[in-house]
Amino acid sequence: MPQKDIIGLALAAMGMFGGAIAATASKRLRDFFFVAMIILAPMTEDWDVNFVSRDFYRGTTRGFEFSLVDILSFSLLASAILAPRRGQTRGFWPASFGLMLLFFLYACFNVALADPRLFGMFELFKMIRGITIFLAVAFFVRSERELRLFVLSLGLIVCYEGMLALKQRYFEGINRVPGTVDDSNSLSVLLCTTAPVFVAVINARFPKILKALAVMAIALSAVGVILTI
Repeated sequence: MPQKDIIGLALAAMGMFGGAIAATASKRLRDFFFVAMIILAPMTEDWDVNFVSRDFYRGTTRGFEFSLVDILSFSLLASAILAPRRGQTRGFWPASFGLMLLFFLYACFNVALADPRLFGMFELFKMIRGITIFLAVAFFVRSERELRLFVLSLGLIVCYEGMLALKQRYFEGINRVPGTVDDSNSLSVLLCTTAPVFVAVINARFPKILKALAVMAIALSAVGVILTI
């Protein structure tokens, strides 16, 4: 095993164990972990290590990828189960989770029939990471307070991606801007997917400052999508 993989495994284990203990002990730190997870999610490749790396492969992942975002999501999920907030249950079945598991089992079936299986296993591992993030958000966002934190975090990262797109086009001369996700198509999907959330924020009972952030995020999302063309 390469030395970087050994170091990566050790850091991942220490980060997950230490992060879970810290988030369980401090609910304030749990809030910080949640905000950091949302903001760092689109730039996860800047904070990751790939085990069994295959750099030549042109898929959505080039190895068994593990990043700081995964440490944060695991820590959040573990802390929500071990030490739920007052009045909250330790666990519940989030909406659509059953359909996610069904699709994951379908993907496992397809990978089992594939040859070679390695690249499909890369994707399965990425799906597991995505499901962990989904569960971490579902277990954390239980009240209006956490929902506001989610909107704030999402608004900040979308605005950042939009402003970065402007910088990449007009200051760096990049024709199809990638943002922090290293691919222009992925950036446009990110912005198109998140924009409807901010439309809902504008039409819901949220503080004016969050509604202003939502308006800015929609505008910068539109600009960012255009600049990916």
